[in-house]
Amino acid sequence: MASLVSNNILELISGADVDFDAVTFNIILMAPDFTFNRVNHDEYLDLSVSELPTAYGYTIGGVVLAGVATTRSDLLNALLVTWNNAAWPIAGGNLQACGAVIIAASIANDPVVGFIDFGGTMTTYNGGTYTVANIALAIAGV
Repeated sequence: MASLVSNNILELISGADVDFDAVTFNIILMAPDFTFNRVNHDEYLDLSVSELPTAYGYTIGGVVLAGVATTRSDLLNALLVTWNNAAWPIAGGNLQACGAVIIAASIANDPVVGFIDFGGTMTTYNGGTYTVANIALAIAGV
C-alpha cells in the first residue's frame, strides 16, 4: 500500500500545530472512484463527498485510530507515524473502498494528514471484517 501525506499537514507540523501524542486521529474509507490530491485535499470537507456512506458496518466519520507512535527513520529521511490496525465488521452487504484517509479530528477543520492507497478497489464480503493493517505515513520535507 502506498501512502501520501497532505501538503497542509506539512505546513501545520512546521508551525508546531500538531502534537501527535495529543491529537485524536480518525481513519475514513473512500469510495472506489476517489483520487487523492495532496495539494487540494487540505481538510475533511474537501473530500467528504467521496467518503463511503453509512452502510454495512461502516459509519461516516470512520473510526478513531489508536496507538499512535512516531519514529525517526534515517532510511526514509522522514518521521514515520504509525497507528494500530483499524477494522469494521461487515454485515448486510459488501463493502468496497479504494483507500483510507487519516484526519486529525481534534484539530479545527479536521485537517487531512494523508491517504493510504490500496492500489485498487478492495472488497470485504458480508460477514467478514474490513481491516486496514500496518497503518503508516512517512512525513518528509518538514
